[in-house]
Amino acid sequence: MAITLIDAPLIVESSSLKRDVIMIRTVLVTWGCAMLAVSLPAAAQTYPGKAIQVVVPMQAGSAGDVTVRILAQKITSSMGQSLVVENVAGAAGLIGAERLAR
Repeated sequence: MAITLIDAPLIVESSSLKRDVIMIRTVLVTWGCAMLAVSLPAAAQTYPGKAIQVVVPMQAGSAGDVTVRILAQKITSSMGQSLVVENVAGAAGLIGAERLAR
């Protein structure tokens, strides 16, 4: 059985030190409850709210494009979120990298 800070017995001689320990426990429990209350609305949100865009810096129909499209179908079925594959070919992939950076 593990003893946590909340369960730990107060073996303290001084009453002011006992008050300090109780105050620290109270602050930690209050802080924990506040963090839980703040995180609950975030857990209820769905992410992302719109389709995920995948930029492929290759021509349509290339081996890389076909691979990404197969993976996108599998991810769509497992996540339930649609993925949009966009081919941006040219300049040895620099145009696609630039599009991704924006």
